Amino acid sequence: MKKTIKRCLITVGKPDAHKEIHFGHLSGGLIYADIYSRFLKRELGYDNVLFLSGTECYGSAVETSYYKNRKENETIEEYIQNMHNKQLDTMARFQIEFDNYFCEAIDHTLHKIHTEICQKTIDSLEKNNDLIRKSERFLTENNGLFLNYREISSRSEEKTDTKYNTSQEHYRKTINNLISNQTGQKPLENFTENYFIQFSNREKALKLMFSKDATEYLDYLGRALSKKEYDSINCFRITGDSNWGIDINICGQNKKLWVWIDSILAPISFTIKQCGNYDNAMIWWGASDSEVIHYIAEDNLKFYCALESYLFSSWNDAYKDKLQIPKLKLTAMRTVKTERTFPTGNDLLLFYTPEQIRYTIAGMGNRSSAFEPIKYNLNQDVPDNISFRCNSALNKIDKLIRKAKHRIDANEINTPSIEATILGKKIYNDYLEEMYSQNTHRVIDIIEKNLKFTTNSENDTVYFSRLFLYILYPILPKYSIEKYRYLFNNDDILNKNTFDE
Repeated sequence: MKKTIKRCLITVGKPDAHKEIHFGHLSGGLIYADIYSRFLKRELGYDNVLFLSGTECYGSAVETSYYKNRKENETIEEYIQNMHNKQLDTMARFQIEFDNYFCEAIDHTLHKIHTEICQKTIDSLEKNNDLIRKSERFLTENNGLFLNYREISSRSEEKTDTKYNTSQEHYRKTINNLISNQTGQKPLENFTENYFIQFSNREKALKLMFSKDATEYLDYLGRALSKKEYDSINCFRITGDSNWGIDINICGQNKKLWVWIDSILAPISFTIKQCGNYDNAMIWWGASDSEVIHYIAEDNLKFYCALESYLFSSWNDAYKDKLQIPKLKLTAMRTVKTERTFPTGNDLLLFYTPEQIRYTIAGMGNRSSAFEPIKYNLNQDVPDNISFRCNSALNKIDKLIRKAKHRIDANEINTPSIEATILGKKIYNDYLEEMYSQNTHRVIDIIEKNLKFTTNSENDTVYFSRLFLYILYPILPKYSIEKYRYLFNNDDILNKNTFDE
């Protein structure tokens, strides 16, 4: 983070409306983004940081899930509202604190704002001649429900071309060889025209811009465009055939916006709704002293790097109000070693505390690593590294706090020793450096490394208790605030300059 930055907008990939919050959401951005948001709010001021996201409301996956799982007489808006509420509840249990977590399908004002932003983006593409029109086949259920390639299987056992995704290969087979994964019936075959963009149209200009302003994007683009898929990854869809989506007018035709365009543009709409108007939102998206950060999983890089940069570039060529292309924070890919289904957040909380999960994910940091919840697998209280590592650190901090409380109650609060202040200043400065670099695993290492040197320092227990709770707060907010209030009867832990003197 450059010192010239005065404000920061933080956002994270939106969980789909047909899914509860699961471990992939938690470790793929939600907890890291929350940690950084809490840190920056204390550093830059609470009014200078916005942390926004929302439920992904649209697309064929949500529509298909609705028809499959809806309750009697339940509308799709009610279905999405129920899942949105579940997501909010789970994130609150994990102490993930957004400034606002939106749902445009059930917020009519936001839906209007979002439709206008989407249409403005489509207009810029049309104005800049960035659109390609192609005729293509699409498949539906008998009731007209669109089937994407994940919802189709092949009747035959013949081998497919290994250079393509198997389910995409299914989509290219003749209709008699296909069945719907939802009904087991042969889908209906239709043909329509949709709109696309060709990334190569702007590739040279974007790479030149990134070489000057954001060299890491050159690597991101290479990785995003390296995996060849059917019809080439360089050709990005703009409109799709889902019945449930944002309505837009494109080249004189009424179409549904493809869900990924909606996802990329949603944070702009969220900011407008949060700030009250377009002009205030553009301070966050366009000012030179502002920064926008997206937390995304690496498998979404092709959309939040190549497609997003293309859309923003076209917008900036068409309008005076310029959008900065957000900085990307890629979360490492995780493997989850479980003997049961992929764990939801609420399932994990049956066996672990929120602190244990937050501490574990923070400790993983930028490293690809396996998450192995033994208690969850065995459905019983057994020791494992997820609970042990957090408990070990907190037990040492609790011991330090007990000693500090005894000294406070006995009115034996001494000026910290020279040795303590030298060590404390180093710990604090190392913490700041790693947090600005968003290396949460190294912050965990700093805490664990230095705890053993401080718990035996009887005269400096008050000083070190204050220090460790202060730097632990973004990672374990509830625990840190409660312990800090217990010791000092105030909320100075939330204020900058407690140690930056």
